[in-house]
Amino acid sequence: MGQGLDLYSLIGFLLLLGVATKNSILIVYTVAERLREIEAPDFLTFINVVVEAGVRRLRPIIMTSMGPARLRYVSNFSRRRVGGR
Repeated sequence: MGQGLDLYSLIGFLLLLGVATKNSILIVYTVAERLREIEAPDFLTFINVVVEAGVRRLRPIIMTSMGPARLRYVSNFSRRRVGGR
């Protein structure tokens, strides 16, 4: 508590921002691809396709989002001194 943002925090933030942007683009691409397969999509079909794309992409989103978070967590432990000081 009381720690400011250092260079590692800013790099991690930029990484997470990039991952979030990439994942949102992939969800939109998946929805567009699925809607091309349907001849005349109505609103309910559109909602179902969006939910299906979100469920389908949830695991990859969690996996790619947790990578930079784990890296930051490990780097915190590596900078601690022996003896907890």
